[in-house]
Amino acid sequence: MSEEPPLASQEQAVASARMPAQGRPMRPVELVDISVDLPATYPVVVLRELDPPYRELRFALGLPEGAAIAYAWRSMTTPRPLTHDLFATVLERFEISLELVSIVAVEGRTFFAEVTFRGSQPGSQTIECRPSDALALALRQRLPVPIVVAEDVLDCAGVAVGEPTAFASSASVAAQRGAP
Repeated sequence: MSEEPPLASQEQAVASARMPAQGRPMRPVELVDISVDLPATYPVVVLRELDPPYRELRFALGLPEGAAIAYAWRSMTTPRPLTHDLFATVLERFEISLELVSIVAVEGRTFFAEVTFRGSQPGSQTIECRPSDALALALRQRLPVPIVVAEDVLDCAGVAVGEPTAFASSASVAAQRGAP
């Protein structure tokens, strides 16, 4: 029986964070960037904590998923509605609001999310989804949707970057509005 080589401690910690979100502390974050980090050929989403220690969580996406987020984040329109545009319209027409996006777990390099909806019925409904779908849908809502990440996910997969500078914060706002 062959034994697999030991994983680096970071990878072991990331793998162990796949647990349900209930009862775990969650940290508010904001989307600060979506870009292609060269020489890679895939988009990377960057989420940053709103409060100290200002860790960043970066995860790779496929090209279509990255485009769906980038279009909404930069307020770009397409000739025909994308799938997330359709779903946002359905939610609006049926008076269902997207209340919260939660990044709840990570397994290896795969992140897991949940979206929480509220409609005309009492209470809310939480549904598991891909983080890319959650972000793409949240960015298409009329009102800002809070995004949170489980503390243990940030502990094992987040990178400490320190307090954001005034330039970084204004650049983030400008990018969100589609400014160059």
